Amino acid sequence: MLPRSRVPGRAFLIGMALLGVVLVSLTRTVAWPGVYPLLVMPVGAALATYSRRDAVTILGIFLALLLLIPSRFAITQFSTAVTPALLVGLFALWLWACLLMVPGLGLGAGPQPLRIVIFFFLWSAAVSWALAYLRPLPAVEQRQALIGFLMLASACGIALLAADGIRSRSRLDDLMRWLVVGASLVAVVAIVQFVTGVDISRYLHPPGLATTGAGEAFIDIRSGLRRVQGTTGHPIELAVLEAAVLPIALHVARHQAGSTGWRHRVWWVCVGLLLVAVPLTISRAGVVGLAVGALALMVLWPGKDRLLLVISLALMTGVLRFAIPGLIGTLIALFTTANTDPSITHRTNDYEAAAPYILDAPWFGRGFHTFIHSYYFVIDNQYLSTLIETGVVGLVALVGVFLTGIVLALLARRISRDSVDRDLAHALAAAILVAGVGFFSFDALGFAIATGVAFLLVGCAAALWRLQRGRLAAEHAGRHRGWR
Repeated sequence: MLPRSRVPGRAFLIGMALLGVVLVSLTRTVAWPGVYPLLVMPVGAALATYSRRDAVTILGIFLALLLLIPSRFAITQFSTAVTPALLVGLFALWLWACLLMVPGLGLGAGPQPLRIVIFFFLWSAAVSWALAYLRPLPAVEQRQALIGFLMLASACGIALLAADGIRSRSRLDDLMRWLVVGASLVAVVAIVQFVTGVDISRYLHPPGLATTGAGEAFIDIRSGLRRVQGTTGHPIELAVLEAAVLPIALHVARHQAGSTGWRHRVWWVCVGLLLVAVPLTISRAGVVGLAVGALALMVLWPGKDRLLLVISLALMTGVLRFAIPGLIGTLIALFTTANTDPSITHRTNDYEAAAPYILDAPWFGRGFHTFIHSYYFVIDNQYLSTLIETGVVGLVALVGVFLTGIVLALLARRISRDSVDRDLAHALAAAILVAGVGFFSFDALGFAIATGVAFLLVGCAAALWRLQRGRLAAEHAGRHRGWR
């Protein structure tokens, strides 16, 4: 690796300035409110990132924009799906590619299996997209495919920058804490929505953004109870988000607080907020996510911690049953009446309806993100949707992303000798598993928050594996020099 010097740093800053000039020239016809988030956020994030000599700052800004800006707001001058978080993700992909060409400037050294899997995923989507143009493709499907590919590239950029750009364990801990805080703030919004019936997310309207007109009903009604979604695009997305972040929150509360007293208790408050927010979505996906996460954690936790987790879940259930009459009964009924529930029968009918589309193009599908639900039918299963749009190859690639994250996390746990590192690896594996299972319950790649957090978790698992592997290599080299 080349040593860091002032010359690459100056070149980097000059490149950022030139990027700003190019973007201004390309968007001269767009009003200033639309240009502001396009320019200031990515460039400011890039400068802050370089000043900290890693990528955690830009990933933290991505999380803030993703979680704290409600999904209904976007830069509508470009598209109803273009959000500041999406632009930062695309910038992360561009930044990662630039840093990859300058050794020693910002990326960690060594092999990275996640790169191969992400490349394969992007390649499968690109091939299916290209093959779609061999048939007459309506203009609306062309636009949808382009937006979908940008969203996918943004998520992949975040995963790659996390995997290769996080350069120390302390900075990875910082990112994990930011993720927990962001998800907790989303939970606070959801709890306020449920208790008051007031959608406070509509007041979180940043300048330069406009409502997309989608997802206006941020407070729904199910079985006479409010069904909330916080700042996300759907209650199921909120349920999957909070359930996936919960293992990370438990790790932070148990090991990463770094102090005693009220600062330590704050992290347990975050755990409580996540636990409360999941049932308020009144969603099967949330209950399944909690169950999968709890089982994944208890597999490797010591007996005492297992007992405490079971007791905590039982106490939460009792408190919610007393505080919100009918909530627990409604959640139980979601499973006991599943055979007659329209949402379940709709999902099972999807398989028969999707069969002709799958058989028509089994290997690469009919084209990435071209299966528009308003034109065909709604598919509440991302894996089935992926099979239709990108075929068997794309489905294998998507499953491979999650499996790679889980395997790398478990490998990091295996080679680590520190109990805190091992627990973080375990928590990341459980979180990725919850996110992957959640993809069965809705078309997740069409929802920015669920996709962004899932790919970030995968990237963090790859980063932890790389850091632990580098530590082992350094120890072996030190012992070898000692023998000499």
